[in-house]
Amino acid sequence: MRIIIYIGVHAFAAYVLCMMVSFIIDGLIWFPALFLGMYLVILFIISMLFWLPLHRAFPARPDKKLKRHIMVNATFGVCRFVVNATVSETGLRLAAIPLYRLFHPPIHIPWSAIDVTFPKPRVTRLSFKERDFPDIHLQRKLVIEKELTGP
Repeated sequence: MRIIIYIGVHAFAAYVLCMMVSFIIDGLIWFPALFLGMYLVILFIISMLFWLPLHRAFPARPDKKLKRHIMVNATFGVCRFVVNATVSETGLRLAAIPLYRLFHPPIHIPWSAIDVTFPKPRVTRLSFKERDFPDIHLQRKLVIEKELTGP
């Protein structure tokens, strides 16, 4: 009787171990898919709330006279992005970095549509003149004095 219980306990422990290994392997398979799915949903929601309304108002257009290209942290309302900012004579082009480019097409904001101020050293604030968009704060001071004062 003791031998049967002993074998039964070990068989049950082996069964539990096999189930745990199976669960871990299934988790390793499903975790990346779940993580990727959550990443895409969050990226889509952020895009719909902050980026796409700007893109609809200011779609990107080809501009061959690009002056300066920098990577900068940008704050749109409560949302932070890392964007590539390009200064040109016609306006400011913002494009999301490749990691966030899905659902975030480039935007081109003409100088006539924004007021540019420098509230702190190394901070550029873009306020929209006619539209009700949140201010954009760029965490670097852009060299745009020539574009704002004219040729």
